[in-house]
Amino acid sequence: VYRTAQIGPLTEPETYFPDDYEMQEAENTLRYNFKQGPNDEAVKIRFIWGINGIDRTGTNHWDPLDYGSINWDKKFSIDSKVKQLAFVSFCQELREHHFVRGGEETVVCFMEQFKTWLENNGEAFPVQS
Repeated sequence: VYRTAQIGPLTEPETYFPDDYEMQEAENTLRYNFKQGPNDEAVKIRFIWGINGIDRTGTNHWDPLDYGSINWDKKFSIDSKVKQLAFVSFCQELREHHFVRGGEETVVCFMEQFKTWLENNGEAFPVQS
């Protein structure tokens, strides 16, 4: 009876695997590295290509709008036909994933929009620069 009286609420979330186990690392990343809001049913994710990172030197880490400066990847290019088709393919495959809700309506792809614009103006896609 004494030990039962000592039971209290959890002080931290339960873990079922060692911290260095792949699934536990993923769960910890989701739990501690992403802010949660009142409407967690849908989260907007933006995929950005062509940057090497962000220089946060001199930024205020308490200010969520103090992003820092983008370090652009000077070698990044989408000028080849193969790369343009790869972007369209990425967007199409993304819609098919189980974690993407709404598919066609929720995945906005700049390369598909560019393709549509070209076709509406009588141009062929992909383009070679």
